Amino acid sequence: MEKPSPPAPWATATHHPIGVLYQFWPRPDGTGRMVFISKGAEAFLESTADEIGWMLERRCLPLFGIDEEKFYTSIQHAIWQRIPWSSEMGYLTPKTQRRLWLHLQSFPQT
Repeated sequence: MEKPSPPAPWATATHHPIGVLYQFWPRPDGTGRMVFISKGAEAFLESTADEIGWMLERRCLPLFGIDEEKFYTSIQHAIWQRIPWSSEMGYLTPKTQRRLWLHLQSFPQT
């Protein structure tokens, strides 16, 4: 009987997505700041919480493959309405220019 070949690396990676924890504090004007991002995420995204927060406030995250205005507007809407937020985005890492596709979710605290 022939031994099955191991799965391709990407096939197993899709079953073990990387998780990122973050904390975002909203401001009344619909902007906010990133106050925490998990250490593994800093290495993966090649940015600290302060750097991501700075880019987010200035609407200059290195995004691709999405309608950027709609992305930023959806964040403001969720802040103003105090509702859960979810989005997918393409993110270009600043140092190595890796193209990542991320799914983000946020839930307001009561």
